[in-house]
Amino acid sequence: MLSRLTLVGTLVLGFSATILAQQPSSPEAYTDEDAYRVYDALLPQDSSASTLVIDAETFARLSDAKSYSWGPEDCIGASVAADFKDAISDYNRLNRKKWLLQRKFSIQRPYEILDSATREVLFKDDGWKAFYQRFPNSGGTFEMSAVGFNKDKTRAVVYFGHTCGNLCGAWSFELLKKVDGQWQSVPGVTCSTVS
Repeated sequence: MLSRLTLVGTLVLGFSATILAQQPSSPEAYTDEDAYRVYDALLPQDSSASTLVIDAETFARLSDAKSYSWGPEDCIGASVAADFKDAISDYNRLNRKKWLLQRKFSIQRPYEILDSATREVLFKDDGWKAFYQRFPNSGGTFEMSAVGFNKDKTRAVVYFGHTCGNLCGAWSFELLKKVDGQWQSVPGVTCSTVS
């Protein structure tokens, strides 16, 4: 009798563990300080008083032949591909899941991090109208992936975009090099999306 109970208990625990493993996990906090310095280099730096709105969950593009999605290896020119090979590999590894951005940006403008629950409420009925009522003069939202780095963190790849309304926005991979301690954009991206 005891062995039958043990077997049933083991099966129930195994089944429960399988179900829990299949549940989508909540995104983890993204805390890489170097990544936030990359974001700082890409976000608008003017002294405007208007608030920047940054989506809390990372947003990435990865290569996928089934969905015709393209990743950084598809959008980086041959002249810089070798230089960014390790950063691209790291980008692909990190962006297999979503991350939650934190208040670690070092920009002069005020900013808000828009969590998914608030986004859902704002866009439920009125869409952009409700968004701009809540965030007037924000210019829309900024979206970004986790940042892929090479081993010594002197090369970076990130997917970065700005959405300002229906059929309004631009998204692209960005390549950056660290020069004298500062992140600087590098040409070499061969594809982007604009609407």
